[in-house]
Amino acid sequence: MTMSAEDVARRLRVELDGVPVPERPWAAVRPALVRRRHSRRVMEAVAAAAAVVLVAALSVAAAGVFGAGPGPSAIPRAGSPRYYVQASFPGTAGRAQPVVIRATATGAVTATVRCPWPNSVIAPQGITAAGNQTFFVVCERAAKQGKLVAVTGARIYRFQLMRSGRISGYSPVPGGRLGRHQPGSITATPDGSQIAVTVGQATLGVVQSMPAAVYVIDTQTGARGIWHGGPKVLSAADLTFTDNGTVLEFVGLKKCAQGRGGTACEELRTVSPATAGGQLDSGHVLLPLSALATHPGDYVNDVVINPGGATLAAAIVHSGRGAGSSSVSVVKYSAVDGRQLRVLYYLRTGNGFLYRFLTADPTGRYLIFNAGRTSGTLNGWIDHGRLISLRPANGSNIRYETW
Repeated sequence: MTMSAEDVARRLRVELDGVPVPERPWAAVRPALVRRRHSRRVMEAVAAAAAVVLVAALSVAAAGVFGAGPGPSAIPRAGSPRYYVQASFPGTAGRAQPVVIRATATGAVTATVRCPWPNSVIAPQGITAAGNQTFFVVCERAAKQGKLVAVTGARIYRFQLMRSGRISGYSPVPGGRLGRHQPGSITATPDGSQIAVTVGQATLGVVQSMPAAVYVIDTQTGARGIWHGGPKVLSAADLTFTDNGTVLEFVGLKKCAQGRGGTACEELRTVSPATAGGQLDSGHVLLPLSALATHPGDYVNDVVINPGGATLAAAIVHSGRGAGSSSVSVVKYSAVDGRQLRVLYYLRTGNGFLYRFLTADPTGRYLIFNAGRTSGTLNGWIDHGRLISLRPANGSNIRYETW
């Protein structure tokens, strides 16, 4: 049977999704695109036998699994966005799963997100939200080059959700043709007037040590400001526009000394004006991420910066000594001095875990969290210290969600 070009592209993406990235895949240089958008790190100490896992980031060399802790609740005490976007890993049969829109209240699928560009597929973590139920999606084409797979093109589209949760249509974003670059983190201003996306070398599934860049794109005119990575700051992750879109805050990924990596090689930075372009290392350093790791064995995972710029939420994994002493928590900090403000959610751990992601809506108020036991992670949104379930409640095979 002859496969269409789109089928080939999907098959290549499925094959890539099945290739694990080695734990701690760095030496002297941190991979430039090891974190995606709200670059979600997929961590595991013990592989889940039923899951086909793409380890899209750096693993914690911890042996704690999520254990007893507050379970999901079904009745929220606060409002939340009406819909969320969900991308899943390939099933056990290796078939690519559609990216869908689900109703927050019921989990019902209201729409399927598709790439309007022929023969392309949605990039991993390639969707971000603006306000008013507007979303931006990165579509990429890929082809095999010998034993490797490389991106041959990438384009950004915008789509709008109707009140019913259906998609009204897609439109290309001016300036959104990314060329032969692998797309990484993507974010948008609340009004959708600007987007920022990290781009790097085209080859997929290998450690990337070449500096990446961040494109800041005016979605009306297509004008670009390009922030280049260099010897001091290789790339950027967890991008967020602050100060009404004039400032770009991000986690800078630095070059590290031999044998060092992870949190020690990352720092919260800011550049402005966001549209100006320049060098990623030319901006102001707000704080090193190591300032958030207050206990031995702490590892700072995903960072969600509030659009106001004053605070951030971080997923902190604590690998304690002894059985049952590990934990994962979502903590709110001052983005200015790293001072801990409060714990938003806490989950005690045991002997190994799966960690998926922490994401937020455009206001930064509503956080989606997915982590847990290797036998099944908890998938939900955080509300007053509790986790309100999202479908499916067992989120082990969910790659990414946002709203």
